[in-house]
Amino acid sequence: MALEVDILGMADRIIDLRKRDSEVKETVPKLEPLKELAIEWSAKEYENRPRDPARMFFLGVVAIILITAGILMKSYFFVGLIMLSFLVLIMYERKRPATIGFSLTAEGIKSGKILYKFSDLKSFWIFIEARELSLESSKIFSRFLRLPLGNTDPERVRAYLRNFLPEQKHKEFLQDHLARNL
Repeated sequence: MALEVDILGMADRIIDLRKRDSEVKETVPKLEPLKELAIEWSAKEYENRPRDPARMFFLGVVAIILITAGILMKSYFFVGLIMLSFLVLIMYERKRPATIGFSLTAEGIKSGKILYKFSDLKSFWIFIEARELSLESSKIFSRFLRLPLGNTDPERVRAYLRNFLPEQKHKEFLQDHLARNL
């Protein structure tokens, strides 16, 4: 009797190989993909600091002087370049940083819609003072990636990433320092 129950219980899991592919797909139960996240956080894409209005006034005066010099030298391409540069600077000053979602998964590190797979990364380092995660990529053109940590615990991120990548001290480049302080 117990044997009959087991056979009847297994009947719904038996796949008849004589059926066509479309019929088999309907009978095979679908499994949900594993979506286990270890750490998830969000942060601004850059730190929005209040700017001194005198700075923009000074840059405006410099732009006017350069435009006047360009007109006197009849270098209209230079005049256009200075005007365009000043307009881009004004637009950048008014722009507010977007909030980006980050997550650490078993596959890699997700930043917004981009997934950086662990197989494409060489090492990581966390800059505690700057609250940034630095990733060394195996790609030639985007060698180092910097991701803001926001309010997440850096030690928790470090402990998780040690399971997948070696922790190796990275240098803080001049452009990173300038980007934060300008």
